[in-house]
Amino acid sequence: MSGKRYSVLLVAVILFGFIGGVASDWLIGTVGSVFRTDGSDGVGKVIIAQAVRIVDKTGKVRADLSVGDEEGVNLKFYNTGSSDQARLGVDGRGEASLRLASKDGKGTMLFDTTFPMISIDWNGWNNMLSAMSVILRGPDKSGVSLDNYQPGCPGMTLYDKSNAPRAILNLADGEPSLMLLDAYYLNTKKPRAMLSLSNGEPTLCLTDQDGKLRVGIGNAGQWSMNVWGTNGRSWSAP
Repeated sequence: MSGKRYSVLLVAVILFGFIGGVASDWLIGTVGSVFRTDGSDGVGKVIIAQAVRIVDKTGKVRADLSVGDEEGVNLKFYNTGSSDQARLGVDGRGEASLRLASKDGKGTMLFDTTFPMISIDWNGWNNMLSAMSVILRGPDKSGVSLDNYQPGCPGMTLYDKSNAPRAILNLADGEPSLMLLDAYYLNTKKPRAMLSLSNGEPTLCLTDQDGKLRVGIGNAGQWSMNVWGTNGRSWSAP
């Protein structure tokens, strides 16, 4: 090989080596700003990114973890129809939320710390659920439950700090009722007072601790009031 040709080859090797090094540094730096793993700490590999998407074998996105433009972070799970059925997120203000949806998206459950709020839309779920309750409790364990035992029969129950139900508001077959309970209701299963509507007519019943009827007010053809003593009915009007 002549000296001239050797010099040209040497310059080419040096030039391509330089270009390759620059390209390598650029590529690593560019990819590293989006995706980087690091296992040097001996703990495990860490993924650093603004978005991570998991796809199924057909290429459809089934899960998405990303940071939004307003610094909110969201974790979404998609069904095969590409609709997000579950979403867990924290917005830029630091408020957290959880949203769950039925397959067709009509029935939704939303838990949000902004208010705080629990929102449930039963639309589309009535044929799938036989019963569901949402229970909210305070620091002393007292609370309230919102119930839907079957379609068209919503209810609300108030609990004392011993977890005993004390008041039940219910709607059955389009007729409302309110029951007031004492602390022994879990054992006796007998309400102490009941106000209800039947065929548009109100009725009030009061009972003693043994569940025996003591006062009844209603309209069965005409308005009447009856009071029962320990030995039977003692007073009535008219």
